[in-house]
Amino acid sequence: MRKTYLLLACLLFSLSSWAETVTPDLANRSLELSGMELFLKQVPVMMDHLLRAQNATTTAEQELLGKASERLKQQINYESLNKQLVEHLLASGRSDYLQQMNSALNSPLAKAMNEKEKQVSSADGRQRLAEYREKVKLNPPRGVRVELLRRLDAASRTSEISVLLREELNTSIVHASKVLTGVSTGAEDSAVNLNTPAQKKMLATSGQQVHSFFLYAYRQVPTPQLEKYVQLYEADATRWFVDQCVTAVKDFFSKQRQTFTEGLN
Repeated sequence: MRKTYLLLACLLFSLSSWAETVTPDLANRSLELSGMELFLKQVPVMMDHLLRAQNATTTAEQELLGKASERLKQQINYESLNKQLVEHLLASGRSDYLQQMNSALNSPLAKAMNEKEKQVSSADGRQRLAEYREKVKLNPPRGVRVELLRRLDAASRTSEISVLLREELNTSIVHASKVLTGVSTGAEDSAVNLNTPAQKKMLATSGQQVHSFFLYAYRQVPTPQLEKYVQLYEADATRWFVDQCVTAVKDFFSKQRQTFTEGLN
């Protein structure tokens, strides 16, 4: 009996030590290394663009849009999104997966690939990418490398997350408009469905943009190295992490819409 108690005590101590390693620093580092942090930082920019695109012609409509914009900007920002994702990762308790993913994405190969992405994101790189995309339209690439990059997009869910964020923002703007004009809101305002024909079309377009970016950014990377990089994202730990981030983003926007009226005059 005494031996059983000792084993139980050791197990509890082990679980406690394991849980203690799940820290905000580890979660934030995971967001940075995975590139998820860049997505979060783009959300306010995307929201500003979508708000400016709203068709408010009358004075009353402009006032409502201004009120909605002010409240949405209070709720939807990088800091709030980052906090939601960090808290979600901490609550998951999977420090083992976070450590595995950090180790993989902090490798020399991953760092080299990230550097190539940064080069394409520069002003000169964006211009060259635009020129490359025009060439791709005339002569679409095929073969092993294209399939590898489709696998990378599928594992990292880059195209999906891009569309998801845009649709969540659009849904929040529509919801805000309905609330401020006294229109009743329902379940359709609290969930984003990416399986409609319109969303599938957006996913296809986003995929084309992402794939051409990958093709251009990694054009000088030997195929064996590219495959190893894809495998980093196909690993269980990385896939789990991406799934957690997608869930946290959905939860964030759902809660944001539920609390939109709090603090409104």
